[in-house]
Amino acid sequence: MNVPLQAKSFETEISTCTNVNKFSRETPPLSEHCGDSDEMQSPEKKPPPSTMKPPKIPSQAEIDEFFSVAEKYEQKRFAEKYNYDIVKDVPLDGRYQWLRLKP
Repeated sequence: MNVPLQAKSFETEISTCTNVNKFSRETPPLSEHCGDSDEMQSPEKKPPPSTMKPPKIPSQAEIDEFFSVAEKYEQKRFAEKYNYDIVKDVPLDGRYQWLRLKP
């Protein structure tokens, strides 16, 4: 369906009120706020690579100790919850009765 389009003109009314900016305050030009562009860095800029510290990488001993503590905690938690020692692969006395299945 073709509908003919008609252009409409709009008129703009210009206000002649003199107290429009009664509550606004004067501000200095933008250049007075910003200073020279060389003095200020934008927040997106990163410091030069020479001043950045490399991330601290833990030693192998620290990594082993961290996982050893976590593994022992999980072994203890599992044994208490399911009465089964996963290190020795044997059932413990408790709530569950474990039966060995033949594969």
